[in-house]
Amino acid sequence: MIAAFAAPLTFRMICAILGVPRELDDAATRNTLMTTISPAPGVDPARAEGDLHDLLDILIAGKRTGGERDEVNLLRALVQASDDSGAPSEEELRSTAYLLVGHDTTTNLIGNDMLALLGNPGQAARLTGPGASPGLVTTAIEELPRYDSPCGTRRSGARQSPSVSTGS
Repeated sequence: MIAAFAAPLTFRMICAILGVPRELDDAATRNTLMTTISPAPGVDPARAEGDLHDLLDILIAGKRTGGERDEVNLLRALVQASDDSGAPSEEELRSTAYLLVGHDTTTNLIGNDMLALLGNPGQAARLTGPGASPGLVTTAIEELPRYDSPCGTRRSGARQSPSVSTGS
């Protein structure tokens, strides 16, 4: 489910946010980005990181010199801010883009949510079946991340009632 659905979906969203041009939306680019997300056994992490840095440098350079001035995406906005004010630096641009590429949490969140729905077919039917309410889908989108978060969060509460001193 992760490899077939969650990772590719997240990959497409990252490409859209970064503004990866169509000519770079190919198997080599996907492989470079996916290797940082889910490295295959035997892949040299240093080489994968170097390949990613090279790709990000190409994207940044394309945003600086390309004709896509009307294009709306995060990397274009960051480059424009850099061109207008002198900040951020090339390294800061690359680092910001690199943060987006490392999207394990989003990929795993989608996977966990799909697994939760597959494990609860009655709930899944309420969201996808005849008469499914758009409001219920919106609520599910908001609540599913709380159900089984990949971040290891858990609910907690006070073990005893707090006592407040009035100072008298």
